[in-house]
Amino acid sequence: MNAMKTLFLGGAAVSLVASSASDPEITCGNDAAEISCDNGVCEINTDSFTPMGISIAGERSELCAYSACYKGRVVTEYRVAEHSFFDLELRQFDPLQEVVVGEPVRVGVIHRPDSRSALVSFTGFAQVMSCDAPGDTDPREG
Repeated sequence: MNAMKTLFLGGAAVSLVASSASDPEITCGNDAAEISCDNGVCEINTDSFTPMGISIAGERSELCAYSACYKGRVVTEYRVAEHSFFDLELRQFDPLQEVVVGEPVRVGVIHRPDSRSALVSFTGFAQVMSCDAPGDTDPREG
């Protein structure tokens, strides 16, 4: 069972949720396009890009992008209506040495289970992703 606190901000109820091991895993990827943003300008690339993937399970999270993977923790999670918001703190992970390296990076995630979609903000990228439903293998495979 999730421990939950409710705050009232500007008339809206916001639930702060402590994740538990029983929470379903969220797994998302951007197989259709890559969106990068810099200085207020965003570019969409649909031709040649390396897909990014993210997973959040309880208090643990992982993101793989290009030739690097990052592992870490959920710093904050809160829910408003059908949206879940996550603030992640991740560090690059070296799978050969099985250690985390480098400085932590912050990642923001907005997840909507009903539409099986997420928006991930990560070091200059604003990725719209499709997500698995619990028990699915991959929603992006027809």
